[in-house]
Amino acid sequence: MYEVIVCGAGVQGLATACYLVENNTKVLVIEQFPLPHARGSSHGASRITRYSYNKSCYSDMMPECFDRWEKLGEKTDLNLFNNCGVLTVSDRDYVTLVEDNLTAEGIEHEIIDDVNVGKRFPGFSSSEKEVAIYEPSGGILMADRCMQALQRSIIGGGGEIRDGEKVMVIEEIPADVDDPVRTFPYIRITTSKSVYSTKKVVLTCGSWINKVIKPFGVHYPVKPVKINVLYWKAKDASLYDINKFPAVLIKTAHNFYSLPIMEYPGHMKVCFHYGVTIDPDEPAKLTKTGELIRARQYQFVVDCVRNYYPELEQDPGVHEDCIYTVTPDSDLILETLPGHSNIIVGAGFSGHGFKLAPAIGHILGNLALDRDSPYALAPFSSQRFKNKSASRM
Repeated sequence: MYEVIVCGAGVQGLATACYLVENNTKVLVIEQFPLPHARGSSHGASRITRYSYNKSCYSDMMPECFDRWEKLGEKTDLNLFNNCGVLTVSDRDYVTLVEDNLTAEGIEHEIIDDVNVGKRFPGFSSSEKEVAIYEPSGGILMADRCMQALQRSIIGGGGEIRDGEKVMVIEEIPADVDDPVRTFPYIRITTSKSVYSTKKVVLTCGSWINKVIKPFGVHYPVKPVKINVLYWKAKDASLYDINKFPAVLIKTAHNFYSLPIMEYPGHMKVCFHYGVTIDPDEPAKLTKTGELIRARQYQFVVDCVRNYYPELEQDPGVHEDCIYTVTPDSDLILETLPGHSNIIVGAGFSGHGFKLAPAIGHILGNLALDRDSPYALAPFSSQRFKNKSASRM
């Protein structure tokens, strides 16, 4: 019997398993697709990492995240981070919240007005209604290397990873004082290949979470959405070189993000931070309404490139997809499944969870080990959906 089984080998599941292995826990990770794959939210070469959050519940996690990513890179001899800096552009109120959190964490930062942002970072332009805040300590995580490093650490620490194995049934088996094998309740998991027993299960199933927990009578208000991941050719590649240009977050009525040139020669990633609702089992299938929405979202990015990145070509050169699982407020769900004490859930990472994975793994791992959480969990309880509206991340 395992102490913990983690269902889902995206970055959150792997980070949880990595933490548990570090704490001498017998762990198995089960993944329905062969690794690596592009069916979730953890694939690709790059993710932005930053202290620059408008909510302290996230900026408070970032010291641990930066530290754990650095130590994981050293342990596995992989370079996981490029310190290109992060620029956040928004209205004064949003930037003030970010500034307050950076100040509270003791993180160096700089406010730049619309007149000077283009001088500081040629190739970028903003409107007079917007303010920028620059965080030099931020940058880019090499996502595919991070995934490789986590897998190495789990296997090296005695954990197991079984991919290409779909979870079919999760059952709660009650204790039976008359059965010496069942003196405590446990979880039985039937997969497409085998049957396993465990004291606790952690569900980091991404877009499949509601399908997995449906038999337990619980449903989360999360949506799987497919994102346009677009790369735009630079007219002058030197302007957007990763050694000169930061990662950028644009927080307006429509949220965008960009990463400097690093993945495709001469091309910069600029994306709209939302997508169109899909069924994760049929990600290529869109309704007619979905196709119209996707086309409109594409136009949002075209307009963004024209307005903010004048030295990029107006048509993307490379088009890829990514799937987010989003909550109504873009905040995470980290909790014990209501009414089921041996089932732990991490869900709804809403397109900003990758950088947070070390802290999330710590939280979910402690829940599985019946230890106190290192962070307050009230912001991440599913109970909040009764009276909370959406917000910008």
